[in-house]
Amino acid sequence: FTSFKNWKSFFTSFKNWKSFFTSFKNWKSFFTSFKNWKSFFTSLKNWKSFFTSFKNWKSFFTSFKNWKSFFTSFKNWKSFFTFKNWKSFFTSFKNWKSFFTSFKNWKSFFTSFKNWKSFFTSFKNWKSFFTSFKNWKSFFTSFKNWKSFFTSFKNWKSFFTSFKNWKSFFTSFKNWKSFFTSFKNWKSFFTSFKNWKSFFTSFKNWKSFFTSFKNWKSFFTSFKNWKSFFTSFKNWKSFFTSFKNWKSFFTSFKNWKSFFTSFKNWKSFFTSFKNWKSFFTSFKNWKSFFTSFKNWKSFFTSFKNWKSFFTSFKNWKSFFTSFKNWKSFFTSFKNWKSFFTSFKNWKSFFTSFKNWKSFFTSFKNWKSFFTSFKNWKSFFTSFKNWKSFFTSFKNWKSFFTSLKNWKSFFTSFKNWKSFFTSFKNWKSFFTSFKNWKSFFTSFKNWKSFFTSFKNWKSFFTSFKNWKSFFTSFKNWKSFFTSFKNWKSFFTSFKNWKSFFTSFKNWKSFFTSFKNWKSFFTLTTRINLYSEITIFK
Repeated sequence: FTSFKNWKSFFTSFKNWKSFFTSFKNWKSFFTSFKNWKSFFTSLKNWKSFFTSFKNWKSFFTSFKNWKSFFTSFKNWKSFFTFKNWKSFFTSFKNWKSFFTSFKNWKSFFTSFKNWKSFFTSFKNWKSFFTSFKNWKSFFTSFKNWKSFFTSFKNWKSFFTSFKNWKSFFTSFKNWKSFFTSFKNWKSFFTSFKNWKSFFTSFKNWKSFFTSFKNWKSFFTSFKNWKSFFTSFKNWKSFFTSFKNWKSFFTSFKNWKSFFTSFKNWKSFFTSFKNWKSFFTSFKNWKSFFTSFKNWKSFFTSFKNWKSFFTSFKNWKSFFTSFKNWKSFFTSFKNWKSFFTSFKNWKSFFTSFKNWKSFFTSFKNWKSFFTSFKNWKSFFTSFKNWKSFFTSFKNWKSFFTSLKNWKSFFTSFKNWKSFFTSFKNWKSFFTSFKNWKSFFTSFKNWKSFFTSFKNWKSFFTSFKNWKSFFTSFKNWKSFFTSFKNWKSFFTSFKNWKSFFTSFKNWKSFFTSFKNWKSFFTLTTRINLYSEITIFK
């Protein structure tokens, strides 16, 4: 090789590849005899001259068709990967366009190449490979035929069973920025890649993948083109039908902290992701999802940026119009205890979530919600931190101004029995809820409330625990000082007949209500005369 430098003259003169490959068939004898790759690569250093001279890839690939014989014969990958000079190779090889335009027969290539195990066991030097290969732009601009690639490559099982060294791969591959800046053709990629079933059935080693992949920061800083991604990826149905192994996924993925610290661009994400309908229509397996996802503690401890999330997510209308399967959701989600024990940061949540108007305008299907959500017992047994909730939730004004559809709410919510049987902790509730002033100042629409709430019978039949209620509710002072709008209350509340017909349990009421002193001391302090004048 030191002596032979005139590659240009060689390749310009040698054009008849067809005759060469048609005649040369004995690859087995060739590779069995030729074992000294080390000496070959150590000697062949002038890649620049080689690739500058060799331009006729079209003739080469048109002529070379017998991949089967080639791969059956070539087994010594270990000796081959003694090749370490990737830097010189990639610096010299720049003509990807000619290469991919010429190489079209992927089917023959993948049908013939089956020995992935030997390939990956031998190829360990990812660091040198990625440090040397920097020209992603030229690669992706040239490689456009994804359809042929994925149609031909079907043996995912062999690929993933063989490729186990994720750690070396991710430690070496750091240049995400160059990768994503160069790879823009998501449309062609997803249109071509349809076989999710084979992919997920074969790829089972999530543990190794996530243990190795730690550099989320670099990934998200580099990947900014969510719009192109979601516009191109439409086949959610195939994706979710194929991906069933949530258990393995969540057991392996534990580093939520790194994920959320790195992923900050919610605005771009939600602006781009608009097809909720397709997503929810396709994703039906909530049971498997919630049974597998148990680590709420790690999730909420890591996810702190509610402000960015809610500022970015504005399209509640599309979300609720698309998400209709509440029944499946609540039947599957049973672990309220873990959820509430983990989620403690109510302050950040309510400070960030201000757009109640958009939420209630969009969420209209109360009927489906309450028909599906029946497990009040589990909910209230798990949710104990009322103090944190009420200390954080201060914006009653926005809440009540937005929630106007009481009719739909009460028509849908009929299961008072389950609600009151489950909710027993009045003490914690009243000890925590102190801001009556904000509540009554904000809630002015009594007319809509009473016009909508007609089912007193169900309410009183279900609510029997007066003792617990009055023993817990002691702060009459705050209540009466805050509740001043009696006029609106009595003008709106006209259905006394229904009230008294339904409320029959006076015995329980008076046996439980003993604190008359506190009641009258406070009612006398306020203008009791004005209240009596109103109540005629």
